[in-house]
Amino acid sequence: MVLALTILIAIISVFLILIILLQNPKGGGLSSAFGGASQANQIMGAANSGNVLEKGTWILASSLLGLCLFTGIFFKTGPTTTSGPDINTNVNTTAPINTPAPGTGGTPMPMPIPPGN
Repeated sequence: MVLALTILIAIISVFLILIILLQNPKGGGLSSAFGGASQANQIMGAANSGNVLEKGTWILASSLLGLCLFTGIFFKTGPTTTSGPDINTNVNTTAPINTPAPGTGGTPMPMPIPPGN
């Protein structure tokens, strides 16, 4: 179910990107600063196509928002299986035995006999 919703979200995102790129620029911004492309769009026609694209943008954006919220709220839990080894299975629960290293404690080491004695 999560995979199907994720694929649907990806498809809607691609369509939303395409519809946004198809729209005519409405204001000044960068399009009017570089040659006034809005005048060429008025001369060529397609005056009412903006309404359809704008409605499509709102529909796709609201459905994308709804699907993302639905997926995030109802599928909070993580995956039920792990691909790697379980971290908790290799934990040693017993404390290590505190044994002194040889020659550092426990039985004293014999003192070397100085030469000449």
